[in-house]
Amino acid sequence: MVNRIRIAQTLQFQGEYKKAEKIHFDLEECIKSHPEYSFILDFIYQHKGKNYYEQNHLQKALNAIEAALQIRLQKKKPDLIESSRFAIEIIKEKMSN
Repeated sequence: MVNRIRIAQTLQFQGEYKKAEKIHFDLEECIKSHPEYSFILDFIYQHKGKNYYEQNHLQKALNAIEAALQIRLQKKKPDLIESSRFAIEIIKEKMSN
């Protein structure tokens, strides 16, 4: 599953946003039937948010990153929390312009 996140990120970098989005969706669906993989859900949301951001779908980006942040707060991982909070700040700043 981690490799699929990386593939989605590579597709995103290549401008293949819809293909990356499909992988994110498929990963979320997979976790519903395989909850043992839920430990990577925050990474899926974070990357999904970045993908939306690059497409200028700012509200969708914000929603995805905020979902990642909620999971990361529960994990109590300061570096991941900071990464999500920083992304949220950037998105909100762009939304206000």
